[in-house]
Amino acid sequence: ESDGSFQYGYYWREADDLHAATQHFHGLNRLVTAIVGHSKGAGVVLLYASKYNDVKTVVNISGRYDLKAGIEERLGKNYMERIKEDGFIDVKRPGSSDYRVTLESLLDRLDTNMHGACLQIDTECR
Repeated sequence: ESDGSFQYGYYWREADDLHAATQHFHGLNRLVTAIVGHSKGAGVVLLYASKYNDVKTVVNISGRYDLKAGIEERLGKNYMERIKEDGFIDVKRPGSSDYRVTLESLLDRLDTNMHGACLQIDTECR
C-alpha cells in the first residue's frame, strides 16, 4: 500500500516501482511470496508478473482487464477533445481525492495492453 498520490495511467512505471519494493525486501533476506493489488493496483500486479518472474502468486482484486473501458464514465463525453485542447482534465470526486489526467497519462493507459501482458505471465505463477 502506498501513501503516494494517485496518478492516472503509468501502469508499467508502477510495476517497476513494485519491483523496486520487492528487491528491497529481497535485500533484507525476506521472501516475497505473493503480491495483492486492488483496482489499479490489481492491473499493476498482473503487469509485474508479466515482466518479472520473481513472485509466484499475484492476486488481482477488481482490476480492469480492458483499460479502455470506463474512461468516458470517469472523464465525461468528448474527453479526448477536451484533454487535447486543455492538456489535462481535473477529476473531482466527492468524498475521495481529486486527481489530474494529462494527455500523456491518458495515452499511457490507452496503450497498455493487459491481454498481451497476461499472456506473458509464467505458467508457474498463480
